[in-house]
Amino acid sequence: PLQGLQALHPNVVFEKGCNTADDDTASIPHAEAAAAQADATVIFVGISGTQERENHDRSDIGLPGVQNLLVERVAAAAKGPVVVVVISGSSVDVSTAAFSPSVGAILWGGYPGQSGGEAIAEVIFGHHNPAGRLPVTFHFANYTQEVDFHEMGLRRNASNRHPGRTYRFYHGPVLYPFGHGLSYTIFRYALRCPAPPRLAAVAADLEATRLRPHIAPVVATVAVTVQNTGNRAGAHSVLLFVQPPPQAPEGSPQQSLRGFDKVYLEPGAKATVQLPLTAHSFALALPSTGRLAVVVGDWSVQVGEQRCPLPLT
Repeated sequence: PLQGLQALHPNVVFEKGCNTADDDTASIPHAEAAAAQADATVIFVGISGTQERENHDRSDIGLPGVQNLLVERVAAAAKGPVVVVVISGSSVDVSTAAFSPSVGAILWGGYPGQSGGEAIAEVIFGHHNPAGRLPVTFHFANYTQEVDFHEMGLRRNASNRHPGRTYRFYHGPVLYPFGHGLSYTIFRYALRCPAPPRLAAVAADLEATRLRPHIAPVVATVAVTVQNTGNRAGAHSVLLFVQPPPQAPEGSPQQSLRGFDKVYLEPGAKATVQLPLTAHSFALALPSTGRLAVVVGDWSVQVGEQRCPLPLT
């Protein structure tokens, strides 16, 4: 990343504020002093293979060592805007940065490859308009105290207070939800609700394609018009979530990603994407048998903040 930033700007000052996971704070004052003089500050935080790797799971999803203190002190000392870049392969609680009035942006870089530093720099300097979406939920650090390490179930379990895992089953507050992602422009949605499919046809389709869901016919299509209302061209991923009715079987997901598409729009331009749904979009596992079945009730579909009712009766 340092080389990527230096390639785009000739005057980049580097200070190592702290190590990844120890408690040494001796270098933080040097980072504070550099930030106080700089026109802009980029703080890199995260984890490495010493915290997570194959056959080595984390028991704590907070930033290790004194990295939160580094963010807090350097951001407060900075003269100009502050960007925090997170390097990690999974969820990290970066709430110190997220709730800091001094931090203007947070960029998740994953574990980038050989051109990752260049890509990060191009986003920070505005040469590239980001369009990524989080592939996992970013939880608060106390989530690991809610979940028994040995409880690998996804669904909530009241008997052992297991709160559930993933965006489909966890109902508690999160730092950033699955699918979250911002851009340097603004995208607006207009949703066109489809006619509800016929229950008998949906049930028949499910039975006919139970072992081959990829050949199931489309039973409803959600049309989403996306408009770029900002002043920069950019790409945008449209995510369609399906939500089961209130009377769904116990243990059913609260929502499931059932469709997605990506558009690239110039400022002021709009495009309409068609997101198809099949019988499998409305199938839930019955607790008694584990067998998928179409559930009657008031289903709904959601894209962003826009929602359509889609009852199956």
